Amino acid sequence: VRMPLALLAAGFIAVLIPQEIIGGLIGGASGFQGIVTSSVLGSFIPGGPFITFPFVIALMNYGAGDPQMVAFIASWSVIAVHRAIAWELPLMGPRFWFIRFASSAVLPPVAGILAALLWAAFGSHT
Repeated sequence: VRMPLALLAAGFIAVLIPQEIIGGLIGGASGFQGIVTSSVLGSFIPGGPFITFPFVIALMNYGAGDPQMVAFIASWSVIAVHRAIAWELPLMGPRFWFIRFASSAVLPPVAGILAALLWAAFGSHT
């Protein structure tokens, strides 16, 4: 039941954001700035894969670049601000959260850069 509803919700969310904005901010031509923007945006997406992956597919259909979406998914899985607020800060404390964030914040942009290099070396997935 959750999967069809998540796909529907992700489709509606992506339609609400104009395609020009998506292409300009996180499109394939946005380069490193788009990778960093995707890394920041991905860290704020709450929910599990039933929400995030349909949302990423919808963003890609509306012009988001492949390396940018790699950074988006890496940020969603590694940084996850919603998880930090709900679990890490109350249970582990701010010191733990800061050390974890500081040590992992570089990973999503690096994943996006590596994805861009691999796509340049081996071609597009289409």
